[in-house]
Amino acid sequence: MYVLISACLLLVAAGRTQTNGMNVPLARGLGLEKLMEGMEYLKKYSYIHLDAGKDGNGLDMAMIKSGIGKYQVFHGLPKTEMIDEETLDKMDLPRCGCRDPEFTGEAERDEFRYWLEGGMWNKTELTVRISRIPNLMSKKSVRRVLKQACRVWSSRSPLTFTEVRSGGADINVKFMGTMDHGDRRAFWRPLGEVGHAFSPSDPALPGDIHLDASESYSFEEETDGINLFQLLVHELGHTLGLGHSPHPQSVMYPIARAYDPAFELSRNDMAGLHALYGRKSRARLRNRQRH
Repeated sequence: MYVLISACLLLVAAGRTQTNGMNVPLARGLGLEKLMEGMEYLKKYSYIHLDAGKDGNGLDMAMIKSGIGKYQVFHGLPKTEMIDEETLDKMDLPRCGCRDPEFTGEAERDEFRYWLEGGMWNKTELTVRISRIPNLMSKKSVRRVLKQACRVWSSRSPLTFTEVRSGGADINVKFMGTMDHGDRRAFWRPLGEVGHAFSPSDPALPGDIHLDASESYSFEEETDGINLFQLLVHELGHTLGLGHSPHPQSVMYPIARAYDPAFELSRNDMAGLHALYGRKSRARLRNRQRH
């Protein structure tokens, strides 16, 4: 945080003292707190790095502007390379805490383009366990929603998911405390980062899904709170090896969207899934459709 504050102050000082070129990457009318807010977000999700700048203070103007621009392009915003109201509004939306992939431009916004998080399971029969559920939430409802979320992925691939109530599991779903909960990925504010997950190749927590226990979650067609079904579908994608997608209609888009009755795998979601695990056999697909 000290490095972040120092970098922001240096940027402001640069903007106030330079007369021939270097402008602070902050839209007119916005204050220093907005610059700090935006840079904190970009640092958290690895768009900028402030720990070793060229001048020893963590300040690299070109890197900072480039990071802002990359975030804007990934999320379909005008590439102003400055912290502005539209960019801050996007940053204010609830999202998954996993990093966004390197995204160079619109040429990559193809409906069949997908990003992989790293690794895959060497089997198709997976076990899943919910080991922590807040007392105020219905355990039955949470288990039902998890089953529905698993079905989204199993219906389009050879994967199967079996819930276990005790012992080890391939995929572990846990509602965790808001601040540091042992994985160095704190849920930093309400309706900020609402969940994150770990790929099959993660060295410490492969297949873990952590959800913010302090959030308000909604079920079925409820519109208040974070839709648990949609969030679980997204986080399950990470545990299978998929990364974030720049397509807003993809289930792997990092922003948690409001309840969507048409929520389903997009073409690039399925392209990534099939690249990892192959397609569901036609015989099994016909059998599923009969039921």
